Amino acid sequence: MPVIPKEYREYQTSNLDDAYEQGWNDLQKCIESLPSAQQWIPCSERLPHSQEDVLCDDDGRVTIGYYIDEEIGWHDTHSYRIYPTAWMPLPEPYAEEPTDT
Repeated sequence: MPVIPKEYREYQTSNLDDAYEQGWNDLQKCIESLPSAQQWIPCSERLPHSQEDVLCDDDGRVTIGYYIDEEIGWHDTHSYRIYPTAWMPLPEPYAEEPTDT
């Protein structure tokens, strides 16, 4: 009899269909708990907070930029004027997992 890894033992049953269904339901719960993918926000729909760094789609070129106000407009990190059609918040910065030592 093969050794079944501990994490799969909860699915042991005499009925393979039950194990499959339980595993499928658990997978669906995991998928539902994932953060939703960020979507581009059209500039015509909504603007970010003033001077908040965001990802900008400037004619197909993705860059980091910020919006100040209607008069000053959008700029990239080099203070060049840009004209994005959409933006999205920056992802969270990478954080290394602490090691158990």
